[in-house]
Amino acid sequence: MNHILISGHLVDKVRVTYTQDGKISAFGKVGVYNGKTKEGEQRDSMFFDLVMFGRSAELVRDNTDKGSLIIASGRLEEDTSVSQKNGQTYVNKRIVCDNVQVGVKPVQVNQAPQVPVQPVAPVQQYQQPMGYAQAPVQYAQPQYQAPVQQPGSPW
Repeated sequence: MNHILISGHLVDKVRVTYTQDGKISAFGKVGVYNGKTKEGEQRDSMFFDLVMFGRSAELVRDNTDKGSLIIASGRLEEDTSVSQKNGQTYVNKRIVCDNVQVGVKPVQVNQAPQVPVQPVAPVQQYQQPMGYAQAPVQYAQPQYQAPVQQPGSPW
C-alpha cells in the first residue's frame, strides 16, 4: 500500500490551473521539518510537491499562502531527472493528495490580521416578562464520603 501523511509549511503560494472542461487543480511545495538527531544535530528538511484536485484544490487556493500550515495525505510518487548543466541526477518526491487540511494563514510582522470588517448589530437583551420574577436558587452541597475498605477485600 502506497500512502503517506505529512505535516509542513507551504514554501510558496500554490499555483492553480483549470482544465478545458473547467476542473480545478492546484500545485504546491511543502517543507517538512525533520527534527534533530540524538546528538542534537539538525537533520535536513524534506520537500514534497503537492498535487490536488477538485475541492481540495479550492480549499488550498482560498485558505493558504506562503508559510501556511498544511497536512496532506495521499499517494507518494517519485520522478528522477538529470540536470542539463552539470549532469547531476535529482529525485523529486510528489504527493497526489487524497485529503488536505489547512492551518491558519501566517501574519506578516508589519501587517494587521486580515479580518473582514462587518458592522456590529446592537445587542438585544432579553427582558423577563412581568409577574415572572425569579427567586435566587440555592443548591445544597453534596456530601461525599470516602469508600470504606471491606475486611478481606483485595482492593
